[in-house]
Amino acid sequence: MPPKGPDLKRFLGKRVSLKLNGSRHVFGKLTGFDVFMNLTLEDAQEEATPTERRTLGVMVVRGSSVVELSQMDR
Repeated sequence: MPPKGPDLKRFLGKRVSLKLNGSRHVFGKLTGFDVFMNLTLEDAQEEATPTERRTLGVMVVRGSSVVELSQMDR
């Protein structure tokens, strides 16, 4: 039986917040994922400080660096 990947279909097309290794915090619209939980985000932004955000655009996040994923849209 092939390995089952993460069940992230319900988050596709919605804004998500990611906490990454190294105390990084990224926001964006989830547009894709694979069985290794590598994620593709559009309109991504990184929270550099609590008052400063950097625009990153399209971003691919390696699954092994994701610590937490949460949905921002309802």
